[in-house]
Amino acid sequence: MEEKEKMTTEQEESAKKKLKKGGAHMMKKKKSLSQKILLVLIILCLVGAVVSGGLILLKYIIIRQDQSAADALYQKTESSDEVAPESSAELDPQTGIIPDFNALYQVNQDIIGYVYIEGTGLSSVVVQSDDNEYYLRRNFYGKSILGIPFVDYRAQITPTDQSQNLTLYGHAASDGSYFAPIKDYKSIDFYREHPIINFDTIYGRAQYKIIGAFMAEVDPEMEGYFGYHDYVDMTEDEFETFISEIDKRSYFNTTVDVDYSDRFITLSTCETLTPEKPTPYRMVVVARKVRPGEAYAVDVDGATINEDMIMPEVWVEQNGKANPYA
Repeated sequence: MEEKEKMTTEQEESAKKKLKKGGAHMMKKKKSLSQKILLVLIILCLVGAVVSGGLILLKYIIIRQDQSAADALYQKTESSDEVAPESSAELDPQTGIIPDFNALYQVNQDIIGYVYIEGTGLSSVVVQSDDNEYYLRRNFYGKSILGIPFVDYRAQITPTDQSQNLTLYGHAASDGSYFAPIKDYKSIDFYREHPIINFDTIYGRAQYKIIGAFMAEVDPEMEGYFGYHDYVDMTEDEFETFISEIDKRSYFNTTVDVDYSDRFITLSTCETLTPEKPTPYRMVVVARKVRPGEAYAVDVDGATINEDMIMPEVWVEQNGKANPYA
């Protein structure tokens, strides 16, 4: 009897050991399976990251190639003159534009100009269509990719004149091209090194002296909204408001004077202050056209920082002060 009980006990213990061993084996198999699944997920993530990075790189390669191809078509005419010419450039009688743009015009008749800032990565053809949407995501050749810089459709550019203020919109490309360099105008030292914007239109070449650079909200519901892009052809009162709002917001004060009869260009690009997409903030640079007979030189030594500048409310909240100089 005792032997039977002993055998039963031994059998139970043996069964428990087998069960325990089997359980451990199952746990080991589950752990191994989990590790394999985790490894597969990691590999998939890595492959996805490589593919995504490759696609982004390819996008910018295409952008660079197309931009270079378009740039090569622009026959930029360098001038050694120290003052702006008194007369307009001679137009090609067949195309009605200056010869520098003939090759570009044959490719895309939306061509309206070429903008560049010496010593920076900003150098691009500029187009204009009948809305502000078409070229947001199309390049000069019509490819659906990062859009090329374009002039606000409401502005007029003719052989004899142009709207008081031409707003040029451009992406701040991650590779530093297009309008990315204008973000550097938050520094007065950068301004002192690059006080001039060159903007040649299909009807003539011109230089513009920068009068201010600021950060702005583009949502009319936001406090402190300044619709700089809506100032196209202005009354005298609107002009005074336009200049006053620039002066209040600019990172620096310049020695460049302005007059109601002057012509301006405004370069605008996206500024990321919050995760919102699309971002409601912009970096903006405004410049005044050099007048006929006026010297191109700028007294940059006379520029000063604007200690009372106005920044977007969200910037103030993020930084805990009124502006960078507070």
